[in-house]
Amino acid sequence: MRTANHSSLSQAAFIFLLVVILFTSTDAYPGLSKESLAFASFQTRTYRPTTRCALEDLSSMSSSSPSTEEQHPATMSCNTSLKPDLKRYRCSTPPSTQSKGPIYITVGPQCCGKTTILKRLFGTVFHNNEEEGGASTGGLDITIDDQELVYFPVPIQLFLPDAALPSEQRSTSNQSILGKSVRDRVVDPSNNELKLVIQRLAGKLTAGDFIERLNNPQKNGQQQQSAPLQKNQKAVVADLVSAVEEVIKINTDPKGETTENSMFFAATKLTLPKQIDLFVVESIFRPRPLELMRNTKNNTPSSSALDEAQRLIKSISTDSSVHDSAAPLAWGNTNTRPREFLSAMEAATLSGRPVEFIVFGGLDACVTICKHIMSGTETRTTSQDDGESDLLCLPKLSRRVLLMRNIQRFVNTGRYIPSIAIDDAIVRVESMLAEATKKACSQNWTIKSDSELSMKDAKFRLDCELCKLAGYELHPNRTVSLMKKANANNQYDAQRENRSNHHGRGRGNRSNNSGDRGRGGYDQARGNQGRGRGYSYNERGGRYEGRGGRGRGCYEEDSQRGGWGRSSQDRHGGRGRY
Repeated sequence: MRTANHSSLSQAAFIFLLVVILFTSTDAYPGLSKESLAFASFQTRTYRPTTRCALEDLSSMSSSSPSTEEQHPATMSCNTSLKPDLKRYRCSTPPSTQSKGPIYITVGPQCCGKTTILKRLFGTVFHNNEEEGGASTGGLDITIDDQELVYFPVPIQLFLPDAALPSEQRSTSNQSILGKSVRDRVVDPSNNELKLVIQRLAGKLTAGDFIERLNNPQKNGQQQQSAPLQKNQKAVVADLVSAVEEVIKINTDPKGETTENSMFFAATKLTLPKQIDLFVVESIFRPRPLELMRNTKNNTPSSSALDEAQRLIKSISTDSSVHDSAAPLAWGNTNTRPREFLSAMEAATLSGRPVEFIVFGGLDACVTICKHIMSGTETRTTSQDDGESDLLCLPKLSRRVLLMRNIQRFVNTGRYIPSIAIDDAIVRVESMLAEATKKACSQNWTIKSDSELSMKDAKFRLDCELCKLAGYELHPNRTVSLMKKANANNQYDAQRENRSNHHGRGRGNRSNNSGDRGRGGYDQARGNQGRGRGYSYNERGGRYEGRGGRGRGCYEEDSQRGGWGRSSQDRHGGRGRY
């Protein structure tokens, strides 16, 4: 009997002790599961203790190591399962003040609000093309357009017919930039649209004349006539005309009142900038002359604007003496193709900074991913509004709205983007986003029956696929690493496009009548020449006697895009595609 009582007392004591231990273990973290406690325990060891507690999103964290499963036992791999919604996780410490600031990569056409959202993130956006003394603690946006000589200020009178140029500015028109004078650049056909827009805004053209000249570029009186507009270009011109007239109405009539004949009268009340930013496309790819540059501290005669921007993002992201490692960075270009944000991915790999994309139309893509993954399941989805206000996405805007923003920005700053460049950027962004969304929807997601699919989860998956398109893997802590070749099969090989010796097969006739078959070469500054058929007997080749074929053209420095017959004498014709 005594032995039995003793055994019962021992069992009771053991059970009581076990209850005390369990109660003590969970008291500090009420409502947490075993996995949550393990995650919170890891955070307590990793971060400095403070009074506040909340880890709202794993995407704000960074780690010096890309390893994920060993360091984050409560986080599922992004390749096979859903990243958990960490709003339910609570810990006694927030992320360390020593964690590295993220690199934001904007993806969107011109004038879609990239700078605006970065200003909201950073408080104040700094556009630097050169390192300053001392470490910067604010956000820093690095862009190609902000590098010197990409734009060159010129008097607006050069774009107006019969306008008198001040004597002190006459030398500007004869100034040579990379082998071409300012006056020659102004009269180049690539600036026809800008001249017509300026003349319409200045009241030198009626709306009717403006429409006529845009739709009939051959009548612009230029030595080099432009090709007839294609169907899509006519739609772009229609949106451009509508955008210009709307901006005129907004700036000249505060009430917004119009009459039937108002479009046929010139606007005379609009105040235009005195200087225009003239785009110098050669500065992006070719070495810039130091004698025309103000800041020569870190530039060399062999540095192009693209090379300089790529150097800056890598050096600033890794040098804490120049830019505080906890302060964010942004690669704020259009980034319409994976190869265009490859430098930012390399910088993130070198510095260990986390990466987050800010995508034009990203919210719609996240909704599509959520609906597709959760279709046919009994699991619950969070409401569409859940977390939307916290998502870093750019709203999807129509082409007309983007063109209106472009015109208004020109009125305010003197910088103009050709309408066809904006349209091309929209097409490329939508194509890349559709590919990333499709791949995100095709992944096998492991979702527990009691889990919720949040918009943040979908955004993380979208960013994962964008990284893969560039050949990188995004880890749950948002650091990135270069994908292994075995894992990168069938992925967009963005790095391949940077190789200067890359060749593609081409078929066509050269400037003489011999029908040679050969390989199209790759020129680093121009792009690659791929497959295509066509005859080219002069510099305007491509469609000769109706025999031009559809193929891939080369990248044209002066037009930044392919086109009908944009090929030199020694290259095949065909319909060019950039």
